[in-house]
Formats: sequence, C-alpha cells, structure tokens
Amino acid sequence: VQYFRDNGGFAGIADIVGNYNLPYLYFLALFSYIPIDDLYLIKYLSIIFDVVLAWGIGRIVFFFTDSIARQRAAFLAAMFLPTVALNSAWWGQCDSIFAAFCVISLYHALNGRSKLSLAFAALALSFKVQAVFFLPIFGVLLLTGLVRARDVWVFPAVFVATLLPGILLGHPIGDALTIYLRQVDGATGVLNYNSASIYAFIPYNYSALWLDYAEYIGIALAVGLVYTTMLWTVARYRSTTLGTVFGFAVLLALGIPLFLPYMHERYFY
Repeated sequence: VQYFRDNGGFAGIADIVGNYNLPYLYFLALFSYIPIDDLYLIKYLSIIFDVVLAWGIGRIVFFFTDSIARQRAAFLAAMFLPTVALNSAWWGQCDSIFAAFCVISLYHALNGRSKLSLAFAALALSFKVQAVFFLPIFGVLLLTGLVRARDVWVFPAVFVATLLPGILLGHPIGDALTIYLRQVDGATGVLNYNSASIYAFIPYNYSALWLDYAEYIGIALAVGLVYTTMLWTVARYRSTTLGTVFGFAVLLALGIPLFLPYMHERYFY
C-alpha cells in the first residue's frame, strides 16, 4: 500500500509489486488514497468477505434444507469459525475472498446457473491460486450437466477481464498471465508448511532416500482423487444427486491439499 502511495496510487499498478494477482492489487492501490491505517483497511476487506462467505454458505444450507433457521445458524457458524476469524481479522490474509467466490460458484451450479457458476469460479481464481483445489469439481458438474460445455468460455473471459484494468494501466501482460506459475515454481524445500497434510507425519529433519520421490507420490494421489470422482460420476451417473455433487466438492477441496506437498495450513480454508 505504501508503494502505491509513493508511486501515484493506481499508476503504480504498472509496476510489478509483490506476488498477488492484479485484482487484489487494485484494492491495495485504492487503499493508498484513504487516510486510514493500512492494516485496518486490509483486514476490513477480508472481514467484508467473511460476511459474503457466510451468506453463501447459508444459501447452500437453505438450498438443501429449505430451513431459514438452519440457514441463519450456518451463517453465524461460518462467521465465528476460528479459522475464519483468525485468517481475516488477525492474520490479515485474504482467503475469505476466493473462498466466498468458490462457495457462490457452487451455489449457482447446484441451481443450474451454468454461466454464473463459471464466472464466480473465475473470480475466485483471479484472487488466489488456491481456488484450484475447488475447480476440479467442474469435471463433475460438466458430466452431470449442471454446467454446460458451451458456457465454458465464460471462465477465461471473466478471468482475463479481471486483468484488463491492470494491463491498460501498463502492467506487463506476461507477468499478469504467469504470476501463478511463478508462485508454484517457488514451492520448494520443506514438504509441509504447518498444514494437516499427509506430510505432517514426516518428522522434521527426517531424511530417507524415498523422500526424494515423496512429492511425486502426493501429486499422484491428488490427481488420482480427482479422476476417481470423475470415474464414479460416469459409472454412477443416474444415482449422482445434488447432494453427491456437494459431497464431491467438499472432498476435493479438502482432499487435494491433503495429498499435495508444500501446503500451508491456510490452504484448507
């Protein structure tokens, strides 16, 4: 935020600042114009999306239960989960933003709103690469017809649209399109960063020959999980209910980071 304040606010978007994607940088640039402590503004943004996230969760609960009481209970439970409160209000992280868009995307998919579901999924990915833990559910959604193949163009269109303001302000196109590739390339070293993944069972500083291949084993398990959900959907197409689709979404969002190496604790958010 201070960098943007010192370099003309939104004009500073033209430079490569930090390793967040452009949509989040738009907010940081906006904050440079506001005479309020930067940390408060950063946390306020995430807390606002805590509310959006809780609303989305409440809508999904209402969709399955048709109960306003349960919807309200789910909203309050989501708002006051320690995970949610710690991530936004204490750490100042922005996981609630991409998670809120993922939840809203799933809600629209369950309602058969194909284009809206793809649009919100693209918004989720535009804020954080961790949305990739959710995106494989679209394989199931396409197989079940909840998302139509002819609407898939919406996803790249919305994602590119989120980058256009920054590109028009002079931000390098190459950087805008490859920011996530560089983030992934930077994941090296320790197999587990305080996450509850399978690598948490490996003692710190433990060494063995098989550890050289451990990351590939985890990646293979994660890919296997994704393909298993697709094969199940194909094999049991007639018995794949909306509840099953929801269950697969939860399974993938938790199961993929469970198996992958280099996961941080907040990747389960």
